[in-house]
Amino acid sequence: MCGDGGGTKQEFAQSARFAGVARNLWDDYQQRFAPVQRTLANTLLMDGLDANRQADAAADTVGKAFDAQRAGFDLDSSRRGLVLTPEQRTAADRQFDLGRASALVANRNAVRQGVLDTDTALVGGGTLSSAGRGIQMGG
Repeated sequence: MCGDGGGTKQEFAQSARFAGVARNLWDDYQQRFAPVQRTLANTLLMDGLDANRQADAAADTVGKAFDAQRAGFDLDSSRRGLVLTPEQRTAADRQFDLGRASALVANRNAVRQGVLDTDTALVGGGTLSSAGRGIQMGG
């Protein structure tokens, strides 16, 4: 056999053909699949930054919504002639702050879960364009 240092010309020729097939497969991989894998890996790595940016934008929106809700509460109270005692004001502020914190956490988790779901779909065989990235991979 060829592996023990000896062998026939036919065995050497067969080994050379197998080596050629292996080189062709490697070249094909490098040309067709490696660029797609690099694009996918870069996209998945950038998602951490993208998720944080989206979560920050969502947090800003939630903050504005709660500020508007608090201002509306204060305006409605003053229109009705209601004056809250310091204890009532503290309780109302606590309720607003708890609602805001809860909404912020839920919003950030939803954004991160959405990014994770998209990445899972990509790794599972989806394309970037179907995941909302606007980039078509493969071809």
